[in-house]
Amino acid sequence: MIPVDAEIPEPSPYEVRIKIAYTGVCASDISIYLGKRSPEMYTEGPVLLGHEPSGVIDKVGSMVTGLRVGDRVTCIGVWGCFSEYVVTEPMNVLKLHPDLSLVDSSIVEVLPSIAMTAMKTGITESSDVLIYGQGLTGLIMTRLVRFFGCKKLIVADLYEEKLRIAKEFGATYFINASTENVTERIKEIVPEGVDIAIIATRDGNDVEKAIDWTRIRGKIVNFGGIGPCDGFDYFKLHRKGLSVVKESMNISGVFEHRKLWRDAMELVADGILPTPRLRTHIFPMDQLQQALDLRAECSADAIHVLMENEWAREKRLNGEFF
Repeated sequence: MIPVDAEIPEPSPYEVRIKIAYTGVCASDISIYLGKRSPEMYTEGPVLLGHEPSGVIDKVGSMVTGLRVGDRVTCIGVWGCFSEYVVTEPMNVLKLHPDLSLVDSSIVEVLPSIAMTAMKTGITESSDVLIYGQGLTGLIMTRLVRFFGCKKLIVADLYEEKLRIAKEFGATYFINASTENVTERIKEIVPEGVDIAIIATRDGNDVEKAIDWTRIRGKIVNFGGIGPCDGFDYFKLHRKGLSVVKESMNISGVFEHRKLWRDAMELVADGILPTPRLRTHIFPMDQLQQALDLRAECSADAIHVLMENEWAREKRLNGEFF
């Protein structure tokens, strides 16, 4: 993968330009990079990866009010952020909390749908919950589900290191999916099955597996599980009376998304979600292929992988808060 030089984009009168500091490497980037998902599912035109940015507005269109040059921001639904600049409309932009640094703020872009999983998919303090997969999103879910309340919180992952972090984040039962039979262990912990099983992996087959992990009339939340699937036993799903939901179905447009953004950002600013514990790697932007290859391995030590532009790196290494 060779970096490409392009002209710096100019905002229209109704747009702003953002100078990118950091962009997180998401599982959706990896799925496109590995050819497992069509980029047209997310973007129009050429493949432009990267959608978890933080940065600073450096140019404002003549018709834009409220946003100013120098504002520290993130944005949502804007692809192509593995770059130095992006241009977008104000509805996609959110000013960052003054207590958050840019290095901690690229994670904010992913938080609304994760918060929706914890808050809007039926989890209560009497729910037994399974979160299958403890990568970046799975660990954030673990923290937020425990914060919002449940009864038994079971987590499963292939790596002990991630299970250790899940314990720090409030999980109460742990399954190493590389050495233990997940179905048998869940039956030991919750004989009737969990009330809600959250799939936070890239494997579409894990949604079908969750049918065996969920109690009668329970719910499967398909946060991940959107890769290729070998098949699906709909009759088994029907027989148990299960529902399968996508957490984003409960987000009603940009307005509600922005409200969730602000609420989730407050959790980070209040220290409830310790982002430094999740941040494992920071790569210069010109080493994007190395970062993508690392994330594609799904290794134990790669959780939140960030790309960093040179100007941000200089400030970070100088100890500047920005």
